[in-house]
Order: sequence, then structure tokens, then C-alpha cells
Amino acid sequence: MQSNFKRTQKKKRLLILSFSLAIILGAAAVAIIEGFGIPIWNGIFKTCSVGEFSGTADDYPMAVHVLDVGKADCIFITCEGKNILIDAGETSIYKVVNEYLRKMKVKTIDQLILSHQHSDHVGGMGYVVNEFDVKAFMMPHLKDEMIPTFRSYERLLKALDKKGIRAEVPEPGKVFYIGPMKIEILAPLFQYDNMNNNSVVVKITYKNRSFLFTGDAEKESERDMIAAGYDLKADVLKVGHHGSRTSTSQAFLNKVAPTYAVISVGEYKNRLPKKEILSRLEKSNVKVYRTDWAGTVIFATNGDDLKIFCEKESA
Repeated sequence: MQSNFKRTQKKKRLLILSFSLAIILGAAAVAIIEGFGIPIWNGIFKTCSVGEFSGTADDYPMAVHVLDVGKADCIFITCEGKNILIDAGETSIYKVVNEYLRKMKVKTIDQLILSHQHSDHVGGMGYVVNEFDVKAFMMPHLKDEMIPTFRSYERLLKALDKKGIRAEVPEPGKVFYIGPMKIEILAPLFQYDNMNNNSVVVKITYKNRSFLFTGDAEKESERDMIAAGYDLKADVLKVGHHGSRTSTSQAFLNKVAPTYAVISVGEYKNRLPKKEILSRLEKSNVKVYRTDWAGTVIFATNGDDLKIFCEKESA
């Protein structure tokens, strides 16, 4: 009897020890993941409520959805039945991106744009190509020594090849239309040695409202766009490089002269956005929205009025 009792007690101790160890390891894993700027718990829970918020702007003919994907970019634009997706966040949140698009009842993406080949922009794009009908795809051409070899980029290339989708290289100055939206390609004007400066910069105009999407373009690219004489004026600016000090120069901001700016940024990494960028925007009388505080941000318009919806109402 005593032997059985000892065995039972030993099993209980082992069970408690195993349970405690699992909790410790789980907490450590979350801490490590969050340390790399991946909002893992946000990503898990977001899929449960994403449908309710994604339809907030259904009464407007055009909506720009800046998804909360941490320190990464993913922007979905829909206008009178036409859809554009710019970037797709890190691989770790691809289910969140695809679920958001499904909740928006997206079947076709008329234009898919990879702003540049960094993992926080390309990560989930291969899965997007696999799941949705992509009509056109664009990404910058790179020098051979800059072409990435990481898995998510290779996944994207395989998905494009499987579906027979050609990668179009952006032509600065090119203007085309997707439905009623005017699309202007403003950059990259040159092949730069810096990957961020190779970002595709796109201005999208619908009637009397315009939006400027800059990827991670830095001051060198901004300077070249100004020198090219482009009309950079836009109502909404997607702030470059997650609010890093490498982007959003005062000269560029003066040319864009936005009423609103949105920063796609995470809670856990690099102390972004930088205070000097926020100060510059404030001094320029720009109303700033940031996804780490506001969650997903939606800019909705009928071409005249512009309404902003934030996932977190307190933002």
C-alpha cells in the first residue's frame, strides 16, 4: 500500500512539474516571438473578430484598409468592385491577411503590388497568390546581388510561376486606371543600392481624394521624386519605413502636404515611430494614426467626404 502511495505521489509531482514547465516554455516562446516584433496573440485573436470591423466602410464606394500587422505593411484598397493589395506582412500573420480578404468577400485582386523585397512586406504574399485570383502583379527589379533567397520570397515566385502570372516592373511616370481609380507610379526612379529606396511608390486618386503609398522609401528616393517634378500632393500619406528617421523628410512632407498620415508599426520593436518624425508631422498639422494604437485603420470616401474608422475605438 505504501509503495502504491509513493508511486501516486511521484506521478502527481511529475505532472505538476510538466505542467509548470509547459507554462514557462510557452511564456518564453511568446516573449521571444514578441521580441522580434510579431504580435502573436493579436494575430491569434484578430481572426475571431476581423469580420465585424472589415465591413465598417461597406457604405462607401472606396475604402483603404491599413491592416494591423505589426512592424510590417499590408494595405487593401477596394473601390467600386475593384481590389488592390499592397504588401502582405510577415509570413507569421498570413492567415490574418487571407482571413481579412475573405471577410471582405474578395475573390479577385486586380492589382497586387510588392513594394519591395523585404520579409515584412513579402512574407504572406505567396499565400495570397495561391488563394486569390490575381490579375496583375508588380514588384521592383533588383540588382542580382540584392535578390533575396529567404523562403517567403521563393514561395511567392513559385506561386506566381504556378499560376502563370508575370511580374511587371514599375515604370516611373506611368499612369493607368483600375476601375475609377487613377494609379500613378512615382518610384523607384533608379536602381538603388539600398533595398528600401527601391520601394514602389504609388499615388491612387479617386475623384477628389488621393492617397500616397511609399513602402519603405527613404530620403534619397524622396529627393529624386521631388526633383522629377511629380505632383506628390495627397490627402493621406502612408508614412515611409514605419516611421523611421530615414524617411519622411521635411521637404517631402511639404510636397505631399497630407491632412492625414498612417503609420504601420508594431508594439515591440525598434521604438518606432521615431519621436522626430511624429514631431515633424505634428508641426505640419497632420493628423496621425498608427496601427499599434489604433489597430487596423480604414479610410473611407465617396470621392469627396473622407471618414476614418479605427479598430480600437479609443485611438
